[in-house]
Amino acid sequence: MWVVGAMEFRNPDEDLPVDFDARRTEHYQALRKPLDPRAFIEDLQQEMRAELCALNEAMPLEWLQT
Repeated sequence: MWVVGAMEFRNPDEDLPVDFDARRTEHYQALRKPLDPRAFIEDLQQEMRAELCALNEAMPLEWLQT
C-alpha cells in the first residue's frame, strides 16, 4: 500500500533503478527471477507447498487434536 507522505509506505516505483524497464532482463537475471510472471508464481507456489508439507510433517498430531 502506498500513501502520499508516508515514508514507511513508499512508492515502490521510486525505489527501482531509473533504467529498470530498458534493462529489465539484466535486472531479473541479477535477482535470479524469471521474466514470465506465471513461472514466478508457479515456483513460489511449489516452494510454499513444500514448506507447508514440511510443517505438516513436523507438527505433532497431538497438537491438532486439542
